[in-house]
Amino acid sequence: MVAGVNQLVRVQPVQPGAATTPEQAPQTPSGPAAVRVWRASSATAVTVLDGLSPACAPFAVWWDAEAGRRRELRTLEHRAALADARQVRALAGVSVAQARGQCKTAREASANPLSRPPPCRQPRQQGRPGPQEGCPGRGEGR
Repeated sequence: MVAGVNQLVRVQPVQPGAATTPEQAPQTPSGPAAVRVWRASSATAVTVLDGLSPACAPFAVWWDAEAGRRRELRTLEHRAALADARQVRALAGVSVAQARGQCKTAREASANPLSRPPPCRQPRQQGRPGPQEGCPGRGEGR
């Protein structure tokens, strides 16, 4: 048993997806040397993981609790609410984009010289798409 977050937890062994013995390993035309290397490396990996498992137990408990909470939320009512929220968010994004465009158009059409961005002092050189000097908000100070 491993102490979790203010509780005792029995850690269940995980069924590995890979082979755990040389007999279960994919059969390749290799000799006994490859089998010895495989045994040594797998034994080392298992030892390291066994040593780390008590430190990871609280995280595993939290992970399982979160997975259970999410599983309980997968109901038709919650899915409908999620779909509605996504639709509302998408519509809000469209409204923001339209408002941005309208502000830009109004700023460009305005007679107020302070509402328009200042013209750059130097034209951009051909073939060189870098920041323009003397143009506030581009390149310098970012």
